[in-house]
Amino acid sequence: MSTFTCVECGRMFRGQARRTATGRRVCTKCEQGVLGAAAGVLMAQRQGADPVAGAISTRGWLQRIRLLRGKDQ
Repeated sequence: MSTFTCVECGRMFRGQARRTATGRRVCTKCEQGVLGAAAGVLMAQRQGADPVAGAISTRGWLQRIRLLRGKDQ
């Protein structure tokens, strides 16, 4: 089983790394955060809002939901 370091959080993991659209190797949790941020950018652009604010708020919302569901430690 291979190990890798997630470029988002800096932690070491065993198993298969996930790849972002830009080719970065990340863990599953960080991949979900990147996807949440990307969704926030797309929705903000569609609504004529600031894409950076959309990315930050959507990623934060996703992290908060995961925390409340007990999926983040």
